[in-house]
Amino acid sequence: MTWNQRLVTMAYSCLALGLFLSTTLEAGFHIFLVLALFLNAKAIFKNFKSYPKSAMALFLFSIACIASVLFNQDIMLKGFASVTKVKYYLIASLSILPIHFALKDAPIIKKNLIRVLMFAAVLGSLLGLFALFKGHHLFGGKLACHETRNCGMSGMYMNYAHGLSFLLTLMLASLFDYIVRVYFSGDQQVIATTKKNWREILPLSWLVPIFIFLLFAFYMTFTRGAWLAFLIAAPFYFLKNHLKKFLLLGGVCLISAFLVFQLVPKVRETFLNRQLSNDERVGSFKAALYAFSERPILGYGLLNFEPHSSEIKERYGINNAYFKGHAHNNFLEFLATTGAIGFFFFVAFIYFVFQESFTRSDFLARIMPSLMVAFIAGGMTQSTFILADNTFFITGFFALFAALNPRLKYVD
Repeated sequence: MTWNQRLVTMAYSCLALGLFLSTTLEAGFHIFLVLALFLNAKAIFKNFKSYPKSAMALFLFSIACIASVLFNQDIMLKGFASVTKVKYYLIASLSILPIHFALKDAPIIKKNLIRVLMFAAVLGSLLGLFALFKGHHLFGGKLACHETRNCGMSGMYMNYAHGLSFLLTLMLASLFDYIVRVYFSGDQQVIATTKKNWREILPLSWLVPIFIFLLFAFYMTFTRGAWLAFLIAAPFYFLKNHLKKFLLLGGVCLISAFLVFQLVPKVRETFLNRQLSNDERVGSFKAALYAFSERPILGYGLLNFEPHSSEIKERYGINNAYFKGHAHNNFLEFLATTGAIGFFFFVAFIYFVFQESFTRSDFLARIMPSLMVAFIAGGMTQSTFILADNTFFITGFFALFAALNPRLKYVD
């Protein structure tokens, strides 16, 4: 194993364990990738123009985020501190080549990383459910973060729920991919290869029970935005090549959601009895739009909407000025904090990920649209691209998606 493979493997091992168990471990993802970047600096410089457009858009979004901080020092309450948060986007956008070199011919590494992620998600969810039902965590006796909602190990049910939404979306898309290729492809070689890969990486006898358990843990978060994101994303595996199945499954999801809403009192209560939460989000949406109108080019500066949100609401007569927080919407957050420039590159990043997914035929390309739809839908009610756990998930998986593009031809 080369040093580059060791570093990338350690990076993704930290990510796989940390996403549902420890934010401290997640930091290892960046530490090891930065070391890999230095190790491959010459090759990155030589091949940077060959990076996929999605990675270039994310890189330019990073630059826009930095510019938004540099040119807004008159209102940046924490000075240049927000620049450090650009690491999520910058490291992911630059790491495509080291990851490509490390994993393109190393299936055993990919298999182990998937199993580590499943282990961490199950363990984190078990410990979260223990805390929910017992009122305190198993280790250390720390009180549960909420009396009625599963918070996982993180202690923040919103981050945990959206992380599970992303993971469950990928798992469901993977199951759909197995069913389509084994039962509908009609190609014996494809069927044999698919069955062999699944047996070696994660057998269905493991995946299905894990999926069902995590779905229960997800339900117990009672997080509306994450639930809706998962349901909306579910049919999108079929959009590219199976339009009829896409429409059929979309209809099934709508009908199922309606029936659950009508028949399960707790679900109905989750949606109908949170008017205060709804009002607070709408107030944040309005304030973000006013912030953009005041500074339309580079916004208020990355992560600088939250400390100014109350004063913006007071200035424009928005009722819930007491509620001080981020925009609870990815698009409005970046519109408010990075202006038209940052917003443009953020949207371009999403667009090019979809474009590249639809022009590829490999496994990651087949399941990536589902994840992006969950990211977009969940990001309508929560800022999931600035909070650590969710941002680690999306940028980490994106880097894998971009790096394992079978069409890439990089020179070492």
